[in-house]
Amino acid sequence: MRTLTWVSGVSLCVLFVVGCDDKKQETAKAPKAETTASASASAKPPPVDLGADGKKLLDAWVAAQNDGKFDAYAALYDASFKGVRRTSDGKEKTFDLEGWKTDRKKLFGKKQTVAADNLATKVEDGKVTLTFVQRWKSGKFADHGEKVLELAAKEGGLRIVREELKWSERGFEDGKDKPLDATALVSPITLRVEEIAMPDNGDCSETRLRIHLVDSKGTKLQVDHGVVTAVAGGAKKSGFLKPKDGGFTDLGEYCAGLKQGYTVKVTTDTVVALAAWTDEESGDGKETKVVAKLPTGAKVKLE
Repeated sequence: MRTLTWVSGVSLCVLFVVGCDDKKQETAKAPKAETTASASASAKPPPVDLGADGKKLLDAWVAAQNDGKFDAYAALYDASFKGVRRTSDGKEKTFDLEGWKTDRKKLFGKKQTVAADNLATKVEDGKVTLTFVQRWKSGKFADHGEKVLELAAKEGGLRIVREELKWSERGFEDGKDKPLDATALVSPITLRVEEIAMPDNGDCSETRLRIHLVDSKGTKLQVDHGVVTAVAGGAKKSGFLKPKDGGFTDLGEYCAGLKQGYTVKVTTDTVVALAAWTDEESGDGKETKVVAKLPTGAKVKLE
């Protein structure tokens, strides 16, 4: 009986010791779990680089158009989107998202080539503004101009909330004549357009346009752009055009198979010249050329 009791006592002791060891192991593990949880709570999420995210969205925007993937293109826009489209004659139209998608989808019907360069990125109050030169061509038509995309953080990442092509001109590449850089002028700025009569050339004569800019500090800049046709002896005398309907217009007179004139106006921080012509051989045509770049938001008085 004593032996049996002793053995039982040993058995009880062993069970007791094992139980104690289990408690010690649980106690030993607990601090590690707390340490892991504490470390996870103190870990900071990686910083968000909105500028880099904006560049990725722009790359995706360009790729979707070049690859002809309209659904991928449309997915980059937010439901609150507003878009501004300008025509070659200077008119502009504003679209909501559905209107924009309807208008843009037409361009995906055939191969188009899109490029974006000279990118400038501005990050402010959680929003990203991308300003760049957009180059576009499809079929026989090509143009380039300054495009602005405004992005906002939405569920799933950045989305486009506003888009505007501030100005554009024909050709995929930059023209030989670069616009006058007037961005250093101080607002308000006065714009005047002078006509300078040229000598008669056979049955025809021409009037050259000279564009004058004067800022609030008296700084003066000028640039010559374009000629207006007229019959010999019928060219206007040199002098300044009077502004009308938000611009300066002289559409010229028909002479020797050609009539050519211009409208000079201010469009979104640029001075543009809209050429209009009628040619016996090529027919009618229009083309917008950026003549000068103005400071952002400058107030311009036509005089």
